[in-house]
Amino acid sequence: MHYQGERVDLVLTACDRAGFQPVPGLASSTLQDTLAAIGTGTPMWTVVYAANARLTSHPRIAFRRLRDRVLALPLALGVRRTVPHPELLVAACRGRAAHDHES
Repeated sequence: MHYQGERVDLVLTACDRAGFQPVPGLASSTLQDTLAAIGTGTPMWTVVYAANARLTSHPRIAFRRLRDRVLALPLALGVRRTVPHPELLVAACRGRAAHDHES
């Protein structure tokens, strides 16, 4: 695992619920280092954003897409307190039209 954060926690929790504990690998400082280690046969894994996986090509690495929506990463938006109508931005990110929010 190269990143000890919410993304990895989601996978570990899902594995725990499925009844097993994956064996963590050595922590790496960068995604490139982690992928290099995985490619050499080090028994480890990492969580990668789908956009990064689409842009990354490595002959010894297979990126497996997670289609299960259960593994949703909770996000928060950081905005300056004085920004007018931040609720419109939040509504847009939730996939709702601005007029839906006003009603």
